[in-house]
Amino acid sequence: MVATPHILQRGHSYHWRRRLPLLSTKIGVLQVSLRTTDPTHAGITARRLTAVSEVQRYSKAADRKRILFGDQEQKLETDPPQNGNRASRA
Repeated sequence: MVATPHILQRGHSYHWRRRLPLLSTKIGVLQVSLRTTDPTHAGITARRLTAVSEVQRYSKAADRKRILFGDQEQKLETDPPQNGNRASRA
């Protein structure tokens, strides 16, 4: 079996383990039993879980970016330019 990231064997069964960034500098660990003793089946399932976790990771990053910066972009597009009273000074 080729080394598959995020897979480990505990006893006779295989587990998928992934570190996930949390808020601030903390790191969370997600560990799931793959409920198999077959290394081929474990590798296939682990690759699928890794793909799904990557999609979730990047979609959440996009949501955070939209939440943080989306309102500012919309405000910049809808607010009229404010010149102040500089034009009236002559």
